[in-house]
Amino acid sequence: MECRLHWENVRRVVWTVALFLTTMSPTTLAESGYIITASKYFMPGSTEAVCINLVDVTAEVTLHLLHSGAVHVPPISQVSTDGAVHGQVCLEIEVPSLPRYSWRLTLRASVEGTTDSGEPFSDINERTVGVFSTGLETFVQTDKPVYKAGQVVRIRILTLKYPSMKPFTEQYNEVYITSPDDIRVRQWHFIETQEGLIDLAMQLSDDPVLGTWTIHATVNGRSTRQTFKIDEYVLPKFDVIITPPSYVFVLDQTVEFSVCGLYTYGQPVRGSIAVNVSIERLEPTLALSVQDTGDDGCHKFTFPLSHFPSVQYLYNWYFIFNVDFTEAATGRFNIDSWYSYCNIFNPSIKLYQPIW
Repeated sequence: MECRLHWENVRRVVWTVALFLTTMSPTTLAESGYIITASKYFMPGSTEAVCINLVDVTAEVTLHLLHSGAVHVPPISQVSTDGAVHGQVCLEIEVPSLPRYSWRLTLRASVEGTTDSGEPFSDINERTVGVFSTGLETFVQTDKPVYKAGQVVRIRILTLKYPSMKPFTEQYNEVYITSPDDIRVRQWHFIETQEGLIDLAMQLSDDPVLGTWTIHATVNGRSTRQTFKIDEYVLPKFDVIITPPSYVFVLDQTVEFSVCGLYTYGQPVRGSIAVNVSIERLEPTLALSVQDTGDDGCHKFTFPLSHFPSVQYLYNWYFIFNVDFTEAATGRFNIDSWYSYCNIFNPSIKLYQPIW
């Protein structure tokens, strides 16, 4: 974090994410002073860093931590530099464990020394800092939001300590799962973490209760909930992709095209394919088929162009591919008939008599 001190002949207090205490001695030049940087919030039972930057001043710095509003009461913690210092130095002040009502403290800075020009420099400045006890925030995740009967629900739990954001590595009191009718179905007690993480799993039955289920995680008496759903199994939809040639020359010997089945979530569909090929339905169709596409869900078909003898007399007509795809796993037939078109190209040859 970059801190800039704007030189003026008055005292200035700057507040940002951290707490800044700046001062100028009225008996010294404007460019002599100091800035102290500390967190706005201290955590009980921790050690907090406070940094002092002395500008054109050599002085001893003492920090006191006091109960706010207390008069003639010894500080609860203090720390000093080892003699007079110049430039920047950081001190660590102990923050003891405090009662719940002690939510604010006073940080007092005492600076005693001389300026670079040899004049005496003395100043005391105070600011209030907030005190927050260590908090816990628990995060519960499942590997997916919706499950089907017979699947495994995989659970991961992580608890972070606030404000340090370090993982909580002690035992969890309890983790349990309830069904939509609020019946406890599975539970774990006194769970150990793996570097702060907990991995759990629950196998669903073949006929679970449908609806919203709830995961309950309890740590240090504080409970966190996360839901997931169990829904009916719905057969995934799939599309049929036909890839014909861009065009067909009447002089070609064969015509190749491919057909693939693809689920809407991207995986191939294994199944059987039946194709009817025609020229704009003017001639009897050519029936092609394959019983098993294989794991890739695709098959490449080839047929001789000679099967359609009238093609050589046609110009700008089309082949039509009518495809029916049946899913192998379920025998489910794709309800729609899939069509694709391919232009038949018949270049005409003209002879011209030279003009003399």
